[in-house]
Amino acid sequence: MAAPNTLRITLLGKTGVGKSSLGNTILGNDAFTVKQFFKSEPSVCKVRSGFVYERNLTVVDTPGFFCPESSDEELKQEILGSTTECAPGPHAFLLVFKIEKFTEQEEEVITR
Repeated sequence: MAAPNTLRITLLGKTGVGKSSLGNTILGNDAFTVKQFFKSEPSVCKVRSGFVYERNLTVVDTPGFFCPESSDEELKQEILGSTTECAPGPHAFLLVFKIEKFTEQEEEVITR
């Protein structure tokens, strides 16, 4: 279980939008592996922690939405399961989008 003064953040978005890079920026180091080339593959949530501005941070990097290798149900279960890694649950969910385009899939991410 996380320490009481830990801020817990979960990153959500499509594959390849920069969730891992954002997690690295938030934590101030290369905690998450950033893939240079988009490759759709089943994945699991990755949890990393750090100490930033005198506060413990836990960041959860989730698999991408609309990954053809995983069903919506598999993705849902993986994300729900990740909440146990940051019990009693995240303080914030950050939806990550590429700034240059907003497609119907991005709109669907928001409405789901």
